[in-house]
Amino acid sequence: MLITSLAALIAATPSADLDGAVTRLVSDLRLADVSGYTLDADLAVAVTGDAAWTRTVAGLVRGRLGQLGVEHTIDLAEASEAKARAAGAEWLLSVRVEPVGGSELTALSAALIRVDRGLWAPAPDEPGPVLAIADRTFSRAKTAPPPPPPPTGTVSLAGPAVVLSVLPDRVLAMGACAPAEGRPDELVVVTEFYVRTYRFDRRGLDVVAELDLTSLPRAPAPSREPFGTVVCDGAAFAIGSSDLDRGYRVVRRGSGLAIERDLPGMPVGKDAKGWVLVHAVPGKNHFGPRLVRGDGATAEAAPAYAVWADAERAFFVSTDYALTRNPWSGGAEPAGRAGSALTHLAGTSIFLHTAPELTDGHDIVSLYSTEYPRSTIRIPSAVQALAAGRFREGRVDVLTASWRERRDSEIRTFSIVDLEEAK
Repeated sequence: MLITSLAALIAATPSADLDGAVTRLVSDLRLADVSGYTLDADLAVAVTGDAAWTRTVAGLVRGRLGQLGVEHTIDLAEASEAKARAAGAEWLLSVRVEPVGGSELTALSAALIRVDRGLWAPAPDEPGPVLAIADRTFSRAKTAPPPPPPPTGTVSLAGPAVVLSVLPDRVLAMGACAPAEGRPDELVVVTEFYVRTYRFDRRGLDVVAELDLTSLPRAPAPSREPFGTVVCDGAAFAIGSSDLDRGYRVVRRGSGLAIERDLPGMPVGKDAKGWVLVHAVPGKNHFGPRLVRGDGATAEAAPAYAVWADAERAFFVSTDYALTRNPWSGGAEPAGRAGSALTHLAGTSIFLHTAPELTDGHDIVSLYSTEYPRSTIRIPSAVQALAAGRFREGRVDVLTASWRERRDSEIRTFSIVDLEEAK
């Protein structure tokens, strides 16, 4: 047992919420001081114990390890050195979650073990010598109940949402657009000053190309808060900003980006005949009530914070936070309530949107689909933009952008799991 005395543990560590307890637990391991351990080593992580909490704890542990720079983690269902070795791990982190009888506390204990990698010696059934240990507790009364695990095979959002990067300006819009057929998506980011494409890997975001926007014609009247749009178009993409007086189709040219042509509005999608365009309302932070379709015909709708369109229908988040599905051939169909950020995962029925209001300063990103049940991820600040894409092989990642003190943007990431087409 890693914990020799629960009473001693309770006395030594004041209760906290789960997030704080896991943060301190991982910090207390002092991985940088462990002899022989390096951040690029293959680390197996096994979280066992109270089944009501293990899934949530495992997600938080992986998130904290990622923030420390740990590059490779392998999930294990049990703390077995034999299984860690079979999975190719060099180290095993065993985390135990145990309720403290007769109290509102749950104990967390962690042990870092070097995996026996000898070619001829069989791996032992029990973990080997412990090289780092840590113990913490959290108060169930101070922690929101963990979400129930999704049924096997059910598409859902998997967190927690961990910080991936901080970008130096306010992000107005994001999109996931592949530079060529069969290539991983790149993240397209629109700010007040530039458009950039980024490559997303386990280390973070790397700039691929940039297009300066500062010399382009400005909108005749600024919006209350700037916002933007991104629409993928093969290897190219289109962008719009409430700061600009028109939209633009952008192409990748060599190692850079270039404007191919301008668009008479902000692009929000494409229908069978061309771009679907909207316009920002001067002095406001939303779109006006008119859409211009690809054939030049106009369609009337309520003023909206977010719009997405394709050849079959348009989705709107109205200024009273109603999410509606609007087939081009019929009337509006209510789809719940949503906030001002909306995105779609290409090739699926999956949409992601924010909450119509913050809860204790936190935003909620929700999965909406006609095929899958709704699931949610909690974000610790208001989300201004969303993107979902296939940035890495076999995975679907969601990225959120939140403004920090109106100067820069914090980018967080989590995953969509059990989506068959991503495997």
